[in-house]
This record gives sequence, structure tokens and C-alpha cells, in this order.
Amino acid sequence: MGEHTSDGHDPTANEIPESWARAALAGGGASGLVGLVFGSSVAWWVHQPLSMAVKYTFTKGARFAAFGAILSGTHAFTAQTRQKDDFYNAAIAGAVTGLALGIRGGTVPRIVFHTAALSGLAAATDVSYRQTIRAREPTLQKDARRDSEFYGWRPRDPYAARFQEIQEREASASAE
Repeated sequence: MGEHTSDGHDPTANEIPESWARAALAGGGASGLVGLVFGSSVAWWVHQPLSMAVKYTFTKGARFAAFGAILSGTHAFTAQTRQKDDFYNAAIAGAVTGLALGIRGGTVPRIVFHTAALSGLAAATDVSYRQTIRAREPTLQKDARRDSEFYGWRPRDPYAARFQEIQEREASASAE
């Protein structure tokens, strides 16, 4: 345990934080861009002065980024923790995001409403997405540019077998 490769990487380290953090950053970045476009469009539509429009645009971008990061990161974390990729992960991620949004609203009814609404919306969206992918699967299989693991989750710990070998080697070395 604790052995490092020549590049300094510990092959026994758990890879979950890196992968769900990467998903959170990607989701937050994409959602932040959508929020910036949304904020600037609304500011333009209502003819806000430039200083107010810039503030409104960046506020919306930051909020969208935060909630997108929470949704994406929680979805990836639950999928990797449960070792299953199903609609329950989306429902859990929607509930956590709704909880964060509801807490920002401040009252218990808002918290309950946002949690239930976003959980249901995320689960319904995930089911719809999976049905769409399943319907398009023959087309995707014909498309040579698609990676076979594009729609799948990476294994939770790619170094599990190596970690097992190291533990067995250390156990046999300590027994001698």
C-alpha cells in the first residue's frame, strides 16, 4: 500500500473523487454557459442598463453553474457509489439539487416542492433519454466514430485488481 508509479501516481488511490469532481466541473461549466446566455438574453429583452445587465448576466451564470455542478456531480457520485447507472441516480441528483434550490428559497414548503419537482423532472428526463438512446442504438452501432464506452460509466476503481495484488503480496511478506 502507498506505492507510487514513476509519475508519482498512487495506483491504490480511490478514483471516485476525481471522476465525480470532473463530472461536476463539466456540468457546472456547461450550465454556467447556458446561464450566461440566458441572463444576457433576459437583460437584453427587458432593456436593462449595461451595469445592471452585466451583474444580472453573471449572477444567472453563477447560479446555473452551481446547480448544474450539484446535479452532475451528485448523479456521477451516486452512479459510481451504487455501481449502477439507472434513473434512480438522476432522481437522487434531482432531489439534492432541489434541496439546494429550496434551501435558497428559505421556507419548508419551497424546500419540499423543489426537492420533489426536480427529483421527478430529473428521473423523467433520464428515462426519456434512455428510451431515446435505446431507439437510436442501431444507428449508433453503425456510426464508426462512436466509442463503445461513450454512454457507459467507467469502473468505480480501475486499480482494484492491482490493489488486491498488493494486499496479497504484503500479507504474504508479513507472514514470512
